[in-house]
Amino acid sequence: MWAVMMPAITAHITSDGYPAERGYTIGFIVLGVVMALAALAAVMIPDTHRQESGGTLADAADGELGLVASAGAVPPRR
Repeated sequence: MWAVMMPAITAHITSDGYPAERGYTIGFIVLGVVMALAALAAVMIPDTHRQESGGTLADAADGELGLVASAGAVPPRR
């Protein structure tokens, strides 16, 4: 946050050496835009909880694979 605000604040200095109010306004606008972009990026992350299912009976046949950490790496015994 400081890396964004400090250049915006110090870029606008008044004649007495203090930062102008305009620098704070620009800094907060930039932070607001960055926050909106971060929120948009968070919304675009896919939901992993909505997975396609083959139906209740199809999923029940492989239900024990959810209990084993390496179930996908080990082929089933026949």
